Amino acid sequence: MSRVARSIIPLLVVLSGCATGTSGLDVRTEAVGTVSFQLGKPALYPAASGVDVIGSACRIGTNTALSPRRVRIEHLSATSEIVDVATAPMPWLSTRADQRCGHYSLAVTWNPADGETVRACFDRGHACPAP
Repeated sequence: MSRVARSIIPLLVVLSGCATGTSGLDVRTEAVGTVSFQLGKPALYPAASGVDVIGSACRIGTNTALSPRRVRIEHLSATSEIVDVATAPMPWLSTRADQRCGHYSLAVTWNPADGETVRACFDRGHACPAP
């Protein structure tokens, strides 16, 4: 196995785990996609000054819609009120079969607590819709 292949395999394992919404925290996560793009639940991991948020998006079918440019991440209180908002850049998703998915990541200074939710959606300049 080449040196490059050995360095890429662990990254692929990490990224494939992120698409499932696996979380190192006991906080609910949600994702709302579109008819053209599936957005996986974000994965949350404790960090030194908050939380690292990682997620993925995939093109659905053979549509040729322009891919979303940003993902909006919302921290919701236990009563579903928006507490914090951040956006992450999303790489352009090709219409080719070999690159239908992309990943986003960002670090936030939030510390979500039990009973709270972190919701992801494609950024359209307003709050994410409920799933």
